[in-house]
Amino acid sequence: MGRARLNHFVFLLLILISLMPVVDIFYPAKLDGVSRVVPKISKFLLVASLAFFFINNQQKWWYKNRISRLLVFFMFVHFCYMFVTANNLQDDFYKVSKSLIWFFGFFLFLNIGYKNTIKERYVKHFFVVSIILLFALVIAGTTNEALFKTNRDYGASNFAYYLLFAFPYLFMFRNVSYRSVLFAVITIGVAISFKRGTMLSFVLIVAYLMLFSNLKGIAGKRFSKLFRVLIICVVFLVLYQVVFLNFDSYVDKFSDIKELQTGNIDDVGSGRGKLYWLPIERWLNSNPFNFIFGYGFDATPQFYPTTGVLKGKFYAHSDFVMLIHDYGIIGLSILISLFYRFFKYIKSSKIMTNKVPLVLLFIALLIKSIFSGFIIYEYSIYGFAVLGYIIGRQRRQLIEGRLHYDQQL
Repeated sequence: MGRARLNHFVFLLLILISLMPVVDIFYPAKLDGVSRVVPKISKFLLVASLAFFFINNQQKWWYKNRISRLLVFFMFVHFCYMFVTANNLQDDFYKVSKSLIWFFGFFLFLNIGYKNTIKERYVKHFFVVSIILLFALVIAGTTNEALFKTNRDYGASNFAYYLLFAFPYLFMFRNVSYRSVLFAVITIGVAISFKRGTMLSFVLIVAYLMLFSNLKGIAGKRFSKLFRVLIICVVFLVLYQVVFLNFDSYVDKFSDIKELQTGNIDDVGSGRGKLYWLPIERWLNSNPFNFIFGYGFDATPQFYPTTGVLKGKFYAHSDFVMLIHDYGIIGLSILISLFYRFFKYIKSSKIMTNKVPLVLLFIALLIKSIFSGFIIYEYSIYGFAVLGYIIGRQRRQLIEGRLHYDQQL
């Protein structure tokens, strides 16, 4: 593929990825009576396009990074389990295709970061558009009572998690247009999402930015002071305008924590007590084979209805729980290894425009992996876009002999 044609194809891929939220705004997944044909077709085209890029442009250096190799190994295991243990290959391949979007997306941005396939400003445009559209998706989910309706009188949106996946973009470059505005947008999106895992991630991220990050190494001493003031102002403004004015709803949202006082963990975390403990208990009491290899692809949703406690085929709402039950020690080892390698990579990063966004992504990815899960969701591509781009860029920086720049920061 010629360079000009490759550039045009990369532009197309970025447009398709950034517009994913638009399709789900018009065709929401959890609204009864809404056809999901268009979203399925659009995401199939995206997977096919990303796969075409991956097959036709892969390089040996892609796999020199330990994170890259582990992701390839995980996807290999994922496919092996699907083909060996799946009940319905067509339906199960659709589930795997969601993981393939962030998997292929990682290598797309790895290539962009290393080769400068497209100019930096277009990467910036991609993240700005993505953040705005993800915010619109959160708004759509929290203002439509029919969406994500529970037994409480408010909506909730899991898509705020992905705002935090894209959040590290604000610190990936020294010059980021609308940095303050985008920070405010993400803060509002997190506050109105009513997702406790998202709020926890955001608090940890802000704490790191305030206490441990070297913001002056990214945007200068003056801006670092201004940005700290901005963080305080925006957070308190959102707390007043969004949280305090809807305080009863927040109290209701967190009311199930009281179940811990009575020793009843089943209903804690919107029912996550049951979702977590049932598959873990089964795994702990399993025979040696299932303890090591698990119960097979997508086994957790199939298991819940057999317990007599849960009727629906729910996802585990935790990558750790899902992999422990479905893939046993093998799955758990892969996930722990991913975060360990991620952490080691962060420690080896010296340039602040690489290190700070990686730390922010690590926090967001770890919290979501524990309390929600990123593996089976295509929107995780926004986080792996950050990860891939920084790994690729850092490789280029090292090859260009910029180690002396590391020492200055």
